[in-house]
Amino acid sequence: SSGINAEYGGTKNNINITLFGSINDVSFRLGNDFPKYSMRTVEYESEIDLGRVHCIELETDGEDWWWPRTISITLDGGEPINFYNTFSQKLSTNDKDSSPLIWMCNQGEATCTVEADTDTRAYANSNGLVLMATIYGKSGATLTGIFDNHGKNDFKKGNVDTFE
Repeated sequence: SSGINAEYGGTKNNINITLFGSINDVSFRLGNDFPKYSMRTVEYESEIDLGRVHCIELETDGEDWWWPRTISITLDGGEPINFYNTFSQKLSTNDKDSSPLIWMCNQGEATCTVEADTDTRAYANSNGLVLMATIYGKSGATLTGIFDNHGKNDFKKGNVDTFE
């Protein structure tokens, strides 16, 4: 899991996860130490056959905001399944701008590259922008995660930024 921004990226709250599979579901505690801009690996062993995991649910009982960007799950040494926070939700019990429960579903297997060309006019800089997109194809539509290159000032005047 990784955080989105420096202010709300990390948390010390207890975080629980439920994996929703085509055959069974399983819930367990992820932990309570998710530093800002970090990837954390949690291993969980179970004899339960989940089938194909299509959605996950994150839940907290704490007031500290956590803004997870991506949750990546690998089952039995297979390929990672990525779940994106497509609605840019913050996880917390503290107020109306967050929720104690976030639902995230797999958005497909293809990887798209998106380029954003920022204008050169005065006031074109916009590093605080929270940008996502809906990508349409022959089989339907999908939402992206938030376009953000960690450690880079995205959407800077005159730049072309690339996001995967």
